[in-house]
Amino acid sequence: MREESPIPNPYRESFPALLGLVALTLILAVGGGIMVALGKWDAGLIVPVSIPLALFGLLLLIVWLLGEVRRRRAADFLASDRPLVHWTYAPQEWQEIMGEKWEEAKGDWKLTAGCLTGLFGLVGLLVGLMITADDISSHQPFLETAIELISGGLIGTALGALAGALIGLPVARGNYLAARKLYRRSLPGQVAVAATEFYVNGHYFDANGATIQGVDFQPGTPATLTISTYYWRFRRPPEDEWVIVVPRRMVEQVEEVIPQIVVSEPDREEE
Repeated sequence: MREESPIPNPYRESFPALLGLVALTLILAVGGGIMVALGKWDAGLIVPVSIPLALFGLLLLIVWLLGEVRRRRAADFLASDRPLVHWTYAPQEWQEIMGEKWEEAKGDWKLTAGCLTGLFGLVGLLVGLMITADDISSHQPFLETAIELISGGLIGTALGALAGALIGLPVARGNYLAARKLYRRSLPGQVAVAATEFYVNGHYFDANGATIQGVDFQPGTPATLTISTYYWRFRRPPEDEWVIVVPRRMVEQVEEVIPQIVVSEPDREEE
């Protein structure tokens, strides 16, 4: 009997980057606390250096909770009698799919490294400005004050960007290796399609506040089923296109259920 893939948190791929940011901002906050304890920084500086930690920690918690809600709803859907067609990919089929995804995603580490460099550069700018402003006398001429602030901001930005690059590259490398392991060793995904909802390899969609705008089946090697969705509240063109690879053994069943998928065109406001 083929092993069924566990239903994952749909946002799991964002966890390594978020955890890395939480760890890095924790280091920043702890470092700020040490500087305050040593009397090198004013106690008020602990607040701005702790803000990134609070924001990324809260973001990680929110993303995890939202993912768990989606995961449980997906589990309920797969366990119900609503799916019109349901399959799990064979190991060879799955390896081919993941190979293509890996080719598309393997360069994402560069974006991660760049974002961390920019983020720490921004933090360095703010810290540099605050430290410089704390040392400026209220009786200094405006031009001299402006020059000191600009210099302090530039130095802080440069040091922050350097720190972000030095830390971001290892984090990006770790994310790269974790993603490669996921793509190479993950259990085969599964797909289930119903009239107004579907589950595709860990991601679940339902028509609660959203709907299906179009369904397109393309026979071939491989055959693909593309489902376009939109959120009616925003009256926008398709926000997502779910491209589902259909195994040859499932082509006939998929073609049979396509007419049962509920497709609705969004109401358009008159221009």
